[in-house]
Amino acid sequence: MIGRKQDFEFQVSRMEQRLASALNQRLLQLKNRLSRAKGHKLFHEPRHLVAARRQQLERLDDRMRQALRRRATEPQRKLAEQNLTLRHLMEHRLREAQRRLDDLDGLRLRTMEQSLRDAQNRLERQERQLNAFNPYQVLRRGFSITRTAGGGVIEALTDLEKGAELETLTRDGKILSTVHRVEPTPQSQG
Repeated sequence: MIGRKQDFEFQVSRMEQRLASALNQRLLQLKNRLSRAKGHKLFHEPRHLVAARRQQLERLDDRMRQALRRRATEPQRKLAEQNLTLRHLMEHRLREAQRRLDDLDGLRLRTMEQSLRDAQNRLERQERQLNAFNPYQVLRRGFSITRTAGGGVIEALTDLEKGAELETLTRDGKILSTVHRVEPTPQSQG
């Protein structure tokens, strides 16, 4: 009896360990995926593009200033207005790119949080299922388990003989008994 109980408890312990290991591996995979996504050029490239555009603008600005010095005041004013408009446009585009990047980052974070919640829910569901199949839960509901005194399973009445010792487990203890008579039910004879 004790050997089977220990085997069962050992199997349950192994299942718990495997389940915990699987969950840890999945969590590590998700963390690695998040790290890789964070380092992806998609998240860094807009800043580089904006920096390159900004450098381009600065070079254009320098060239325009030199040209304006050579021209009259009115064309100089017009070019300054255009330069300002261009700067505003580029700054607007930069803000838009930053907003899109922030939106993507928020979406990625929400997706990862939802994946984690889903994994936790699956784990809790599997834990409840595992507990439902636990023989001790059956005993707590008022049933009993009868087996040979050595802990063997009784599959049929033919496994028993007069004088055989039995052990019955209940929710609050065990009963040791001896077989005096074996009486098959009418359904089992036909």
